[in-house]
Amino acid sequence: MRRSLLLATLVVGAWGTPAVADVDPAAAGGSIYLKGERTGAGTVRARVLGDVSVSGQEAACVGCHQRSGLGTFEGPAAAPPVAARFLFSARTSGGRARKGYTPELLARALREGIDPEGRPLDPLMPRYDLSEGEVGSLAAYLSGLSAHPSPGVDDRAFHLATVVTPDADPAVRERTVAVLKAFAEVRSHRTRNQGRMGKRRSDNAFREWDLKVWALTGPPEGWGAQLEAFYDRQPVFALLSGAGGRDWSPVHKFCERHRIPSILPNLDVPPDEAGSGFYNLYFSRGVLLEADAIAASVAASEGRRVVQVIGGGAAAAAGRSLALALSKRGVTVTREAPDTLPHADLSGATDVVLWLSRPELKAVRGDLPRLVPTARVYLSSHLLGPDEVPELPAPIAAHAVVARPFCLPDEVTARYRRVGLWLGSLRLPGGDRRIDDQTYTACQVLGEAISDAGFEYQRDYVLEMMDHEGGLEQISSFYPRLSFGPEARILARGCYLVPLGAEAGAPRWLVP
Repeated sequence: MRRSLLLATLVVGAWGTPAVADVDPAAAGGSIYLKGERTGAGTVRARVLGDVSVSGQEAACVGCHQRSGLGTFEGPAAAPPVAARFLFSARTSGGRARKGYTPELLARALREGIDPEGRPLDPLMPRYDLSEGEVGSLAAYLSGLSAHPSPGVDDRAFHLATVVTPDADPAVRERTVAVLKAFAEVRSHRTRNQGRMGKRRSDNAFREWDLKVWALTGPPEGWGAQLEAFYDRQPVFALLSGAGGRDWSPVHKFCERHRIPSILPNLDVPPDEAGSGFYNLYFSRGVLLEADAIAASVAASEGRRVVQVIGGGAAAAAGRSLALALSKRGVTVTREAPDTLPHADLSGATDVVLWLSRPELKAVRGDLPRLVPTARVYLSSHLLGPDEVPELPAPIAAHAVVARPFCLPDEVTARYRRVGLWLGSLRLPGGDRRIDDQTYTACQVLGEAISDAGFEYQRDYVLEMMDHEGGLEQISSFYPRLSFGPEARILARGCYLVPLGAEAGAPRWLVP
């Protein structure tokens, strides 16, 4: 930390006053680096490939050199590290060995594309229109970029936490924590064994995983303060998995505020913010993805009248999402509750969506032949459970469809063997296969990214490693493909519509 502050002082001193008086140089430089914006002076402009003009976000340094400033590779193209500890030091190995940048040499590189040895930089490196003060501000920002390890890691361990909310299913909470503790203990046991064998503790592959359970209480309005108190007692490197109910928004906002990765929590309803920001990674949009797929199917035909039967838990959020999507398409939507369904008049309904759990479906299924003899019936795999086959009267099953954002059952069984064997080796009794698999997958994704990050204990860099998680696209037993990519924060976006009738045709895959 002292070294980075000294470097920032020297860098700013070398260039003099920043472009705008009374503006923090590092903040002004961060605006250039992250957004391609000048402080109070519009957007940054640059040229790429000789004559292609770019400006604003297109010209922002983060697009190639990443938030961490530690660079990346994309095929044969390489964006080298630009954090000050690399930029202002000599590079003594590799095909592009060079002396360290000075203030003058950095200004020349940014404006003219010439490196310290007088060689032209790659044509993809923008040639910027930056003032002397703006170059100084950018250098001040780089001086603090990835200058020291992120909070939550020390010489012994990566300190991690998992968040469980009071509105989460108790069985999901219990199983999530059990699998996480088992994985962390295996990881830590391996670390302790490597230590006894004389391996270096500075090697991140041999750091223990110290896992805390942050159990929130009370209404969501108080969760933010509880998370702050947990974090004050023990800063963590990342939140791993977790179990939530209908509101995960306070956790999402906390992680964005403190720049803490949150890796793949077990949720049926992601927050409205899912997919935005940088630090929160989700499997899918859960029941909201199912609602989108059902809306696309219903709206494909004319003259539809839709009735939703909305049960408990995540059903309310699914129902709101579907009603909104269909109203935009001009489709009439009404709703019923399970306890009013026996007395309801559903005549004229063309489509009935049963947002019901297995017990709720069992309670009303005897009324379905009378109420919806010909309507198309949709069900939710999230609410029923992806391992469950809905039990419906034969006339209803003939025109029923399950929205399923997961692999088909036979594929799940084949792919789950790996996770089942791992759980069996630890003598963990069988549980909900989806929760077991999602929790194990979250651990694997974080573990691979930490290993790929090498000796760089930076949260941003670990997330950037996840963005390039080659080989892990099919690590999940339940999701056909996890689509990792730069700043992709929702990994699974498709959904099957699976007909239950024997003559109804093959499952249909939609990406709404």
